[in-house]
Amino acid sequence: MLRHLPRTAVLLQLFSVACASAQSPGAQQAAIREHRIELTGTVALPGLPNSGVLGYPATCSSDGDLYLGELVLKDGAVVSAIPDLFEVSATADVRRIPMPVPTDFKSADSPGFFAGEGVLVAVVSASHPADEQAAQAHPGATYFLSVTDSAGGHPRLIRLDLSFDVTKAAAFDSGGFVVLGMDRRSFRPVAAMLGADGQFKSYLDLFPKPGDAAAGDETNPAAEKARRRAAILSIGEMQLAPWGSDVLMAAPGIDNSSIYHIRASGQVEKVSINLPNGEQLQGILGSGGKDDWVVRTMSAESAKTMSEAHIVENPQESLYEVNPRSGEILGRLTVVGPQPGEVACAANGKLSAIYVGEPQQSGAPDKLVLASAPR
Repeated sequence: MLRHLPRTAVLLQLFSVACASAQSPGAQQAAIREHRIELTGTVALPGLPNSGVLGYPATCSSDGDLYLGELVLKDGAVVSAIPDLFEVSATADVRRIPMPVPTDFKSADSPGFFAGEGVLVAVVSASHPADEQAAQAHPGATYFLSVTDSAGGHPRLIRLDLSFDVTKAAAFDSGGFVVLGMDRRSFRPVAAMLGADGQFKSYLDLFPKPGDAAAGDETNPAAEKARRRAAILSIGEMQLAPWGSDVLMAAPGIDNSSIYHIRASGQVEKVSINLPNGEQLQGILGSGGKDDWVVRTMSAESAKTMSEAHIVENPQESLYEVNPRSGEILGRLTVVGPQPGEVACAANGKLSAIYVGEPQQSGAPDKLVLASAPR
């Protein structure tokens, strides 16, 4: 899914709006501690291109290295739907990371990327095989996991043979994976554990299993197409983030107030967060295993605007520090410099962001900068 930098208008899908529910008022909450964090001491990133269109939003590994995927443009058109992946270290060193991609297909895109503990994984969806016989035998999309170590070494391209479409993936240091996707018949979200070879191991009990829901009305193609598109958009908004060697999942639009903690064994713990003023959970930042969580939310006012207009200019977002075991809100983090949606990492007790800095000269092109500060 294409992403513009968060300072631009944010397109919000109909499915998320339809499923969103404001938190019902409960017991009065204690005053939330406010913590102001200055992310204005920036470092220029001249080695990082700024096409203005992100294939992968900025994210980070549990050790604090940041990653983002820039789509390459030529004359305003996207050259390839596979983003160029870049790593930005804590010292602002920029390195392009080559990821393996299938070469025997006419088209491919990459809807999801994850930076784990010493491992990187991207989902690749390929279609239209170059070989005509293969094209007839496999008319739909073929999914791959593109895997390297954190430096881009030891590349592997794992072809998946699953009964559902795959949109997101995360890797464990044990070698296995968790994937998110969509059942092809019911259009329901799917979460599953895979082995190191990409073989299916088990479904995770996060959503109804594929067989639990009846299929849609195949006699109404327009309605089926709308349902499928809404499901794709909703699943695309789900987020997987590292927490040490474990994986965290946020599912805005499906569950607006919980984080799911997933272990390599397949054990899942649901942590509910009592957000104030009807705010809705939008995502969670990657962090180390000893860090408290940092979640991103959207205000009730912005959510209301979404439900009415389906688009929001500069949505009202907030960052909260959360106890990872109880879900208790420890404080609101007010950042100065970037927008809350541009903060990409909460590892090592810090916040880090990559955002467009103010040009030093009038008319100069926009440049991306890095900023970090203790939280």
